[in-house]
Amino acid sequence: MENSGSPIVKIAKRVLAYGGVFIAAFVLTLYWSFPYELVAKKVLAQVHQRSGIEVTTGSVRPYWVLGLEAEGVKATLPSRRPGQAPLALSLSSATLRLKPIDSLFGGLAVAFDAHAPEGHVSGTVQQKKNKAVHLALDVHHLDIGKIPKVWDALGIGFTGDAHGKATMTLVPNQIQKTNGLIDVTVDKAKFGGGMIHGFTVPGLDLGQWHLKAAIEKGVVRLEPPLKIAGKDLDARVAGTIRLRPILVTSGMDLQVEFRPTERFWKANATLASLGKSMLRSAQKPNGYYGYRLTGVVGNPRFMPSR
Repeated sequence: MENSGSPIVKIAKRVLAYGGVFIAAFVLTLYWSFPYELVAKKVLAQVHQRSGIEVTTGSVRPYWVLGLEAEGVKATLPSRRPGQAPLALSLSSATLRLKPIDSLFGGLAVAFDAHAPEGHVSGTVQQKKNKAVHLALDVHHLDIGKIPKVWDALGIGFTGDAHGKATMTLVPNQIQKTNGLIDVTVDKAKFGGGMIHGFTVPGLDLGQWHLKAAIEKGVVRLEPPLKIAGKDLDARVAGTIRLRPILVTSGMDLQVEFRPTERFWKANATLASLGKSMLRSAQKPNGYYGYRLTGVVGNPRFMPSR
């Protein structure tokens, strides 16, 4: 056996040791000095060119081995209507990390984690080989009332702390091929009041409600029905929403049954007699009021459904 203490072996060990240190130092230097901000700008320029979404960032730095972390992220979505201001979303911080194993077997996959004033959302996005995009979303805490401009088009106010999961498979520019599942719970839900069908509705405490919906070929189906059991209102919503690229123009066919609680009528005594009179044509034997909602989300049509 060759003597491990021979000069040749000692020299080989030193070469390997110094070589290992050099390679480690080179990799670390490359890792920390890599022009991440320049790469990010080029990638975001491609995003803007292909989707029309303009994304700007503040500082960009490496995140673990295969990821990036950015602060001060702002995404501006182009307006789809003449004269309408673009929708701007701001994130205090966001991370992106490549998922190499998933990317190897199923198409480019990236995990993300985003923090915004409205809440915290994480998940994965994967570009399938057939150009479809698969999105898996985890909603940790999201104040849906603070999402920019979502409720403006409807002329109502709404607040609530949402948490849950959603999965969707989308084909670019073909919303009718969207499939997925939504399973979200909203705590401390409150309707802030507004005009519905020309009638002023005061604020409502809706408590906690659980939304579970399936999306098949661009159609959202509420099954089982959405149930609301709050301090001011008991309600049940079932039916379908046919998605369109502009959410407020999505067509709907919903069956709604609701009954204000005695607490609500007592707190709004001046409204009670007028409200009950206006709702009488839709009153059912069980004391609930039934309506069918058709038209589009941004401008629904109400028809009594007894």
